[in-house]
Parts: sequence; C-alpha cells; structure tokens
Amino acid sequence: VMAAGRIRQIGTPQEIYNAPADIEIARLFGDPTINLLDVTPQRSGGDVFVELSNVRVRLGDYGADVVGRQCVLGLRPETISFVDAAAPGAIPVTVEAETPLNEKTVTLALTARGREILVSRPAGTPGPTAGPAHIAVNGMQAFLFDKAGGALLPRADLAAKRNGEAA
Repeated sequence: VMAAGRIRQIGTPQEIYNAPADIEIARLFGDPTINLLDVTPQRSGGDVFVELSNVRVRLGDYGADVVGRQCVLGLRPETISFVDAAAPGAIPVTVEAETPLNEKTVTLALTARGREILVSRPAGTPGPTAGPAHIAVNGMQAFLFDKAGGALLPRADLAAKRNGEAA
C-alpha cells in the first residue's frame, strides 16, 4: 500500500485487510468501509474492554499501556450481527436504513449515543429494516488504533503467536 509516495504496508490483500497497519489503510480495504468509534479501553481483572451503549465488549489481551488511552475501535461491518435482545452482550441500536447491494445487505444503525454503525450480512439473510434492534460485536475481531497517530495497537496474544510462542 502506497500513500503520498511512500510504502505504508506490504502484504497480500487478505493480510492487509486482516491486520491494517493504521486507520487510513483500514479505511481503504473493505466495502462497506470499516466502522471507527472513539473509545477509551478499560481493564477488569485480566480483560481489556470498551463500552458500546453501556455494554462491555471484550477486546482480548492488550498491554497495560492501552488502558485509559484515547483510541479508535475498528469494527468490520461483516463481523457485527443482529441478535435477540436476550443474547449475551446484546448492544441496543436503532436501525435507520437498509441497502441491498447484490450479494450483501448493508444496514445503518445508531448506538444509544448516536454513533453510526454499518452492519453487513449476506443478501436474503433476515434482519431488522427499521426501529429498535440489537447487535453483537466480536471484540476479538476488532482493531484498536492509537487515536493520536492512527497506528494499529497490537494484541499481546497475537504478537506472541506471530513470534512462535504459546499464547
């Protein structure tokens, strides 16, 4: 990936999609575009988490330096799903619009704080078209970026696997 005449990241499209070096690269790869939400990670016990509409979303194993830091949470629309209100971790949203796009349907939803979330699902898959609904977010598939510089913040458990250590 090149930008402003310099190489920003090297890898296959799949590698870059799954581990973008920064926010700008994450925006370039994916249709619909990645959801980006300002967050401040917290820790409870061993878990690092963020809150979306007052619901905790566990992010995985990050170092202590992310706790209390201004970050941006990146959520790919296809990693978000509609769920029943009683499902564990169900996040309340309001569905504003739905757009069919050939092989997928993209839904625009608003969180309790009015933040926009795009949800993508295969075409023909049932889902709400308007009004109150609930989504589930897999925090283990989320990206955490530094808000000031935009760089991807590495998860400790993934870094250990890349280095050949047991996680």
